[in-house]
Amino acid sequence: MWPDTAVLSFKAWPSGDRYDFSDAAYDPAADRLELTWGPPTAASAHVTPEGHIVRTAAPAGYLCGLVLTNLHQRLEDHGRVEVTLGPLAYVCLTVSEIAHALTDSVEQQRTGRFARSGREGQRGTGAAGAAAPTALSVLGA
Repeated sequence: MWPDTAVLSFKAWPSGDRYDFSDAAYDPAADRLELTWGPPTAASAHVTPEGHIVRTAAPAGYLCGLVLTNLHQRLEDHGRVEVTLGPLAYVCLTVSEIAHALTDSVEQQRTGRFARSGREGQRGTGAAGAAAPTALSVLGA
């Protein structure tokens, strides 16, 4: 199993399936938290009904990435982020559950291993070398 620690773990309802993520990067400009598991791998992606992005490793089929979109707005408005991973996999993440992943993204060196959009090479920082916000600053505290 790779690696030994997870920055975010949760169980989906009602399936009870457990999902772990080893790396997190918050992008304040896009207001999204990118979560990944394991080494870089080929993957397919789909958008959830809530507008998040789920990456599934191909051909193995395990969940290798999740992008939580509009994070600040969702936490401010509802105090939680809801994600539908499939017909039998739903999760509701609270501020306290997401906080560790946000603060971990500040401390970890950016590896650049998540799927790119039009901003090739940018992960979790605005200007080069600028630190990503802490969990409290994401909430505006």
